[in-house]
Amino acid sequence: MNAFITGATGFIGSHLLKRIADEYERIYLLTRSSSVYENIKWVKERDNITIVKGDLLETSTFVDVLSKCEHLYHTAGFVGTNSAYREIVFKLNYEASMNLLKAVEITKPLKVVYLASIYALGKGEKDKPADESIKFNLEKLAEKIPYIRAKRMAEGFAFELAEKGFPIVFGFPCYCLGPGDIYLSSSRIVLASMKGILRFYVDGGINVVDVRDVAEGLYLCMKNGKIGEKYLLGGYNLTFKQLFLELSKWTGCVPYFKIPGTAVKLAGWIGELIFGKSSIIDYASAMIMCEYWFYNSDKAKKELLWKVRPLSETLKDSVEWFRTNKIYIRRI
Repeated sequence: MNAFITGATGFIGSHLLKRIADEYERIYLLTRSSSVYENIKWVKERDNITIVKGDLLETSTFVDVLSKCEHLYHTAGFVGTNSAYREIVFKLNYEASMNLLKAVEITKPLKVVYLASIYALGKGEKDKPADESIKFNLEKLAEKIPYIRAKRMAEGFAFELAEKGFPIVFGFPCYCLGPGDIYLSSSRIVLASMKGILRFYVDGGINVVDVRDVAEGLYLCMKNGKIGEKYLLGGYNLTFKQLFLELSKWTGCVPYFKIPGTAVKLAGWIGELIFGKSSIIDYASAMIMCEYWFYNSDKAKKELLWKVRPLSETLKDSVEWFRTNKIYIRRI
């Protein structure tokens, strides 16, 4: 059996590739000419893995290869809340996904695992974590954050296909940490803690999960997931104070004081204005930080037989990876 993967050079995609490397006769990786291969250098030694140079924005560059595959894992996307990414988030999250899904309608693989976004699903609260049945409740944030709108639009079409009986299973990862985040897609807080910057916290919270567990969860979505179903892949619901305190065990950076949400948003606005894309926090991410993003993953644990590792292992491995790969520490 053959598999096709988009986004295999990314944070989640590279870990997924490691997990499924021995599960298929042949695996095809769709990569762009600008892709960074740092996390998948090892594929050169594998006879069953083929890199396909192409672009999701140009269907002709991948549709023939996709037609050879029974399984498709779609993990490609672009994480960016900074206002400088306003146009690219629509191209790489909405237009790219739409092109792929239209190609899927033609090639008809046996099963598709779609790496979905919690921003297209909705969010829980501190006292009421959300599950897969949550009704979309991010309208106000979506109005202000293009990234959320792009993810919601793309996955809306995917949901429609699933309702029509198309063989799609949705995996919704929460906030991923762990080794190998070369793009700093979600690890800026780890670096901020390592640099002694995180001396404060805000009234908000997030669900943290190990990227390696998410990779396992996506594989289990393919293996055990029911067609058309959504599976939340979350780990631990933590207030930001709790998360920063846990991080401090490995970085020594203890958060001493709480600052109001308005101050965080102002800091995000100023940081984005002065530092642009390199800002540790931007206005949109500040708005997100001031909310609670708590989730319940019992469905995935029950139906997929999915498990998560201890939080301490995730945080320790995240910090140690950056200490070993110091080049990435200098990015903030």
